[in-house]
Amino acid sequence: MCAAPIAPTLRDLVTEAVKKAGYSNPSESLLQRAEDNWMEETKNEIWRKSKKLKSLYTSSVAICTENQGRYPFPSDFASDLSVTLMHGTNRGTTQSGTSTDITLASGEDITSELILGKEILIYSGNAKSYISQCTAYNTTTKVATVNPSWTIFPDSTSLYMVVDIYYPLKQNPIWNTDRNNYQTTRGTPLEYYPIGDSDTGEFILYPVPHHISDVPFGMKLRYYANLLRLDLESTLLSTLYREWRSEFVQGVFIRALQNLDDNRYKEEKLIYMNMINMLVATETYGLDLHNLQATVET
Repeated sequence: MCAAPIAPTLRDLVTEAVKKAGYSNPSESLLQRAEDNWMEETKNEIWRKSKKLKSLYTSSVAICTENQGRYPFPSDFASDLSVTLMHGTNRGTTQSGTSTDITLASGEDITSELILGKEILIYSGNAKSYISQCTAYNTTTKVATVNPSWTIFPDSTSLYMVVDIYYPLKQNPIWNTDRNNYQTTRGTPLEYYPIGDSDTGEFILYPVPHHISDVPFGMKLRYYANLLRLDLESTLLSTLYREWRSEFVQGVFIRALQNLDDNRYKEEKLIYMNMINMLVATETYGLDLHNLQATVET
């Protein structure tokens, strides 16, 4: 079985681009300029073309705070938030964990039939807000094999729940909150109200989250990420470096040419703009030029 190609790093991309422009031995200061300025300008051009691209659609998990109704948007949020709450009957304290498994509480009595395929959510302690799906379970050792791997390993401080119920919430405009006579009622939220914008925004849950067990709800958020705000160490940006490699390299390349006052700049910029237009066309939901077919009737 062949190993998957390793995603290029930011330094890999800018080095490739500036060498392509003619810098055979680029200095550290030039490469840093390419990373900090030219790559960010390239991201901005893609972002300005479209803010709703397939590869930017992502999700994150958070844990509600009991009796708290207001929550900030994710730090890389751009638009189109959906919220689903999660809870589970089987809960306990983790014994230990590795990257690919978690050892549930010694007294955990869940059966393989009930846990296989379910998501395991860490709602407190180490690895809080991490979630992964159970693919195998040993009822004797209490070891659950999970996928995807844990980035932070659960340990004896981690409290888990096996998610067996999901509550998709209905989105309402913020002014509808005034129609609720009891805006601070506690219980299982049914609705959420986005307020503000992607810079300073938040959302309000109604009713205010409270579970009879006093164990908080988990929240799965789905949204379009802001390309300009993605964590430089994030898996999503690393994936984009691989999938959009040609566009990123070309974007830095034309700026390196411009820095050299190279006559190739104008021609290469036209190529770059065509590449960006094609990227946006194929990355927009409902449009996929790779699969476009047409028939002509006579």
